[in-house]
Amino acid sequence: MQALVFVLFSCTVQLYFSQPTFSLDTYPKNPDINIISYDFYLKLHDVTDSIKGVAVLDIKTKDQPLAQFELDLINVNESLKGHGMHVDSVLISSPNTYSTKFLHKKNRLAIVLEEEIAANTYFSATVFYRGIPHDGLIISNNKFGDRTFFGDNWPNRARHWLPSIDHPYDKAFCTFSVETPIHYEVVASGTKIEESFTNNNSKITRWESQAPLATKLMVIGVAKFAVQHLAEVDHIPVQSWVFPENKVAGFYDYAMAPEILAFFNAKIGPFAYAKLANVQSKTRYGGMENASNIFYYENSVTGQRTIENLIAHEVAHQWFGDAVTEADWHHVWLSEGFATYFTNVYVEHKHGKDSMNRLLNKQKIQIAEYHKKAPTSSIIDLKVNKLTDLLNTNTYQKGAWVLHMLRYELGDELFFKGIKKYYQIFKNGNALTKDFQYVMEEVSGKSLDWFFEQWLYSPTLPSVKTAYKYNKRNKTLELTITQTQATKLFTYRLAVLFISDNEERVFKEFNIDKRENRFEISLKNKPDKIVSDPYNNLLLYVE
Repeated sequence: MQALVFVLFSCTVQLYFSQPTFSLDTYPKNPDINIISYDFYLKLHDVTDSIKGVAVLDIKTKDQPLAQFELDLINVNESLKGHGMHVDSVLISSPNTYSTKFLHKKNRLAIVLEEEIAANTYFSATVFYRGIPHDGLIISNNKFGDRTFFGDNWPNRARHWLPSIDHPYDKAFCTFSVETPIHYEVVASGTKIEESFTNNNSKITRWESQAPLATKLMVIGVAKFAVQHLAEVDHIPVQSWVFPENKVAGFYDYAMAPEILAFFNAKIGPFAYAKLANVQSKTRYGGMENASNIFYYENSVTGQRTIENLIAHEVAHQWFGDAVTEADWHHVWLSEGFATYFTNVYVEHKHGKDSMNRLLNKQKIQIAEYHKKAPTSSIIDLKVNKLTDLLNTNTYQKGAWVLHMLRYELGDELFFKGIKKYYQIFKNGNALTKDFQYVMEEVSGKSLDWFFEQWLYSPTLPSVKTAYKYNKRNKTLELTITQTQATKLFTYRLAVLFISDNEERVFKEFNIDKRENRFEISLKNKPDKIVSDPYNNLLLYVE
């Protein structure tokens, strides 16, 4: 008898959607339906990569009658060397069940209804399919030679193994039931609600999510695991899942998670999910922020605790990217920039401001180097068509710096108040950059158009040089601050520290908005040195 793996995957959609702005996202969003839930039944063989699936979708029509709709599903084709999914049949229940016509080509599954379904009506569709996933569900061996199954869906790779609306605007609750040979453990989104033996050779494990997710975050992990249950954080179970050969080192490395979770829970707002599992896996990324079960690359386990910042980054994603998800791919900085900056914030909390400044300075160098290679690229770059190209220094490091500068502009109290409100409003939903801007404007009472335009939509990096003349008789200093970047002029508040021979230190702030800005200030002593942006508050390059 062949050993089989049997999977159920169930999801329900979040009903709030932000209206896209500044968007060239070409994904064909379906304006006529909401997917309420997905139930994916998958059989994964232990001796073959071929899978067999049944997907049950609960759907609600919107304001118009529905005659047909489309899903994403990679079809079998020669370019994938025969990999891909083949659809055998589709059933519709509305409320009677009947077999219906469909067309599966160009990686889209068009389902044609026998008769129109009225507006604002619930119905279900069942898709029977099979094939070998070319991607998305990674079936391979880990570094110890053991067979593993890991979902790896970012950005739009769920369509390789799951019939779905494979775009972050569609968020859904998830339930997984996984029947495996006994030697496997199964981790998935949500809470484990069942583990039962079917016979001497197999068992069923069932997981259920209590919060809506985008398809990029819906995954399963099936492997031989050692599992550690750590202390709960605000009633949230924290777990470590590592390959048995890495048990001691992995449990030691991943045990940093509860402290990180507790910090973000207090700093941002209540964690959105029923658990936090940190999982050693076969993801192609250093870490993948799958909601409630983060996958880390298999060599992340060293026993040396060298991945504290990586864990902080992926845990921060549980708030930004997961609970609050970008509605449009070109706004991915709302995920990556936020996770990068809140890693900095955690480092500031845990190791001090100097440690955070070292990270910021490293990131500033990375931004400048990337700008030399891509001088026309901005954080929100509508010229980018390939989704993986959106993962770059602008969306990570420069995005982090934008948040750091906004914190400086508003002050800590208003900045973190705004962050909490943004999370509260858009938790379990979708947002765009304008949504974040509006929240920060509401909290601060300030118009921030100028700030977001120059830092997010412009590719230019600002640079500055200073010159001064000291009048000993009048005890005054004439300061000239010149913006030296070739193109766009910026507006910002620049701090300058004046240091004299007798170690007198005078701190002043100046509003910069012209090419050349002149100021006269009173100083008791001629400064021996002046330092622009001494507290590292601006993404500014000083000449």
